[in-house]
Amino acid sequence: MGLVCLVGAGLLLANVVGFLNHSSRKGAQAIARIETRVEPISGTSRSNTVSCAGAQGLLEIPAIHLLAPVEPGTLQSTLAYAVGHVSVSPEPGQVGTAVFAAHDVTWFHRISSLSFGDAILYYSACQVLKYVVTSHEVVGHSYAIPNLPAGLALFTCWPLDALWETSQRYVVQATLVGGYQSTKVPKLTTANPSYTSYSPGQLGSLDTLAANPTPLGNLSVIGPGAGSFYSSPAALDASAAAQGAYFALLRALADPSLAPPNSYSANLLSELGAVRQGIKGYSSPLDTSVSQVNGRVQVALLKATVTLLDGSQVHLAVTETVSGNMFSPTEATVST
Repeated sequence: MGLVCLVGAGLLLANVVGFLNHSSRKGAQAIARIETRVEPISGTSRSNTVSCAGAQGLLEIPAIHLLAPVEPGTLQSTLAYAVGHVSVSPEPGQVGTAVFAAHDVTWFHRISSLSFGDAILYYSACQVLKYVVTSHEVVGHSYAIPNLPAGLALFTCWPLDALWETSQRYVVQATLVGGYQSTKVPKLTTANPSYTSYSPGQLGSLDTLAANPTPLGNLSVIGPGAGSFYSSPAALDASAAAQGAYFALLRALADPSLAPPNSYSANLLSELGAVRQGIKGYSSPLDTSVSQVNGRVQVALLKATVTLLDGSQVHLAVTETVSGNMFSPTEATVST
């Protein structure tokens, strides 16, 4: 999953289909602490570097308040809770450019705000490597990343709020400037909150994107602390749970036998009366907005323009509230 090829002197980023699939929800097993102690090293020296390199560690970018776990590979099960090290690229500290990938609506959502010279720190099991940003740009999916003697690249999908399969990537490149001894390493406290969807009765097996092929749009997160909420698995997990509750509601509307009686309020079902005939397709992608306060999600709003079975088009909006970590539909509007 996630094909990345070495071509000539560059790293060619080909189509990363699995990397673009934002539908999975995984619980995170956060790395609590990595204790580090190394001797100082110079900017491009390989001394004490290769033997201490590793694809499992912590990535810190102080300018955007990012501290993320790094795991080998770019499988969806990895990217659901961590930054992935692209396995065909060198490990950090080795000769060449180490490439890290993450979903645009998680850890790398704010990398476009980085400036020339901003620090990127990589903590491995036995050393800290310091890189500085040298460039960032929007590129095509087949862009060849320059294979620098001592480089690092961060890449993700563009736009940075996309839940859909994009054709462009955002790439930040950095160069190694040194390493340093450290006995005090940041403690990673971010954990996946494991949001769930209200899917009563038989709807629990029908609330996934796979069971409801739907063009996804953009994700927006609002409220105090939105930046920190994005820079974690929480935003992606919350959007997937909100979508699950939305899909379950539409399934129950089309076939009431799938859910126990009174699973949804009569008022909510009445508001969706025009949609009861069924949705033929989507005229616009399904956008998701999440309102939170310092990491505590309160409300989600999902909106799309849909084509009904009779050929008419309506604007559909479903509001969900969050109790505990469960998203439940509470209001809906249907307009022409």
